[in-house]
Amino acid sequence: MNRFDYPIEIARPDIARWRAGNRGIDYVWTYKSRRPGPHVWINAITHGKEICGAIALDHLLRRGLRPERGTLTMSFANISAFASIDRDNPLGRRFVDQDMNRVWDKLDSDAHSIELDRARALAPLAEEADYLFDLHAMSHPTEPLVIVGRTGQPEKVAQGVELVRRIGAPTLMVTDRGHDAGLRLRDYRGFGDPASHQVALVVECGGWWAAESVTFALEFIRRVLTGFEMADPSRLGLPRLREQTRPFRLVRSTETVTIHDADFRFAQPFRGDEIIAKAGTLVALDGDREVRTPFDDCFLMFPVNKPEPGVTAVRFGHVSEIA
Repeated sequence: MNRFDYPIEIARPDIARWRAGNRGIDYVWTYKSRRPGPHVWINAITHGKEICGAIALDHLLRRGLRPERGTLTMSFANISAFASIDRDNPLGRRFVDQDMNRVWDKLDSDAHSIELDRARALAPLAEEADYLFDLHAMSHPTEPLVIVGRTGQPEKVAQGVELVRRIGAPTLMVTDRGHDAGLRLRDYRGFGDPASHQVALVVECGGWWAAESVTFALEFIRRVLTGFEMADPSRLGLPRLREQTRPFRLVRSTETVTIHDADFRFAQPFRGDEIIAKAGTLVALDGDREVRTPFDDCFLMFPVNKPEPGVTAVRFGHVSEIA
């Protein structure tokens, strides 16, 4: 059992064979069809221990996936953190030096780290891709969800919602403010520019330790390939699509709680998909500061596992159905 008492159901795949890539960037593979179409970029292991996306891309590369239309890029991002997973350390590491999904506003700086230098290597892909699907996983067995854009950018949120509905899953969508600690890949350059056609989604496939997260990642990729008419999924050994029984819902994040004190603790063991009925309910203590829900029916998102000053503790939001 891991420290959350969840059984670790999946293991790190051996992706060493994919190191060379085919375009001069380690662990990056790009294939172009003769037929015109969009450039779709599917990225895995931005966080090293969230391995469901790596398992899914390894499966597709082994099957020899080639697009029948447009351009397809498949990449493995934080290889160094991914390599930390082994028999003696099954929990692995989210990152080595710094969170790779908080460095994208620092690429022009003089700073160096494993994650920052790797982000610089991957940055050209963000200039090329029309669509980015960044595959992640969560620490608790909550419903799969997708981050569709930043609060305050209605144009990008609308693009994200339209893309999710085109794909058909997941049905739970989130828009948020981002993170005080730094910029995510999904908000970098055109992906975060309201004037750009480029669209990026962060896809949270389920628990990082769960076999179900791999199943969802493969289902999601099947939907992407079908939605963009890029490949015939029947030839790729992808799982059958399950019916989406829940309505499309959009959670609009209204507040991001950043930790200020080393003595931060949650009032309850929140998982991250709770709806707290009453405004003013105690959620956490940040030293002597009380963190309480700001309104009734408050949706909790992504409670942090390892509280540290400067990181996002939790996000609050309103949830509504989309017709």
